[in-house]
Order: sequence, then structure tokens, then C-alpha cells
Amino acid sequence: MKLKLSELAQLAEIVGAVAVVVSLLYVGIEVRRNTAATQAATYQEVVQASNEFLLALAGDPELAEIVQKAETDPGKLTDLEGRRYFAYQRVFWRNMDNAFVQHQRGVLADPEWGVYSGIACNVRTGAASWSWSFHSGDLSPDFVRLMDKC
Repeated sequence: MKLKLSELAQLAEIVGAVAVVVSLLYVGIEVRRNTAATQAATYQEVVQASNEFLLALAGDPELAEIVQKAETDPGKLTDLEGRRYFAYQRVFWRNMDNAFVQHQRGVLADPEWGVYSGIACNVRTGAASWSWSFHSGDLSPDFVRLMDKC
């Protein structure tokens, strides 16, 4: 059976269309995998930053005392202690702001962001709420608005 040139052309178009569909499916699957990998890596980075922050506090009894003093009677902080507490808080708020931005961009899922937003709101409204004004001007405006609603 000999195919005419027009029949071969139609067959080639069908094969081409199937190839395009298969290619698009493959690209979709790869994009989904890449998105999942990016989300996992971002979450790991956010957790790592939080762990480093907590380990710095746990590994430095003097800093732990400064934080305790700042959260019970900030008026008793020396200038140096006040500077150390400021740096400690700045790292905390930058970590929380980063988690928020990653959530806004869709790479930190809602459940993970829920954990971080809960922690941030607790700090924002807790014993150290007096220090928020020192940091809020250097954070993303949407994050600041969210924290001001806590």
C-alpha cells in the first residue's frame, strides 16, 4: 500500500501534534517537580536560619540573660546589652520577614508559614513588643502591616 504525499503530510501533522502534547506534559511534570524542590529547599533554608538563631541564644548564656532582662525590665539594660538585644531582635525579625516573603512568592506553603506567623505574632505582642518599632521600618511593608494586626 503506497501512501500519497498528502496522506504522508497529514500523518506527519498528527505525529507532530502528539509529540507537542507529550512535550508539554513532560514540561508540566518537570515544572511541578522543580516547584516542589524549590519549596523544600526554601523551607529548609528558613528552618536553618531559625535553628541558627536559637542555637546562638542557647549557646551564649550572657545573651540569654540579656534577652531575659530585656523581656522583664528593659530599663536595666546597659548600652552594650541594649545593642546586643537590638541585634538579636533584628535577626529574628529579618528571619520572620524572609519567611513571609517566601510565603508571598508561593515557595513557603501555608502550613509552614502558619507556624512562623504564629511565632512572629507572639513575639510582636509579647514581653518584647516595645522593641518592634526599632525594626519595623527595615522590613517589608506587607509584613509590617500583617504584624501590626496581631
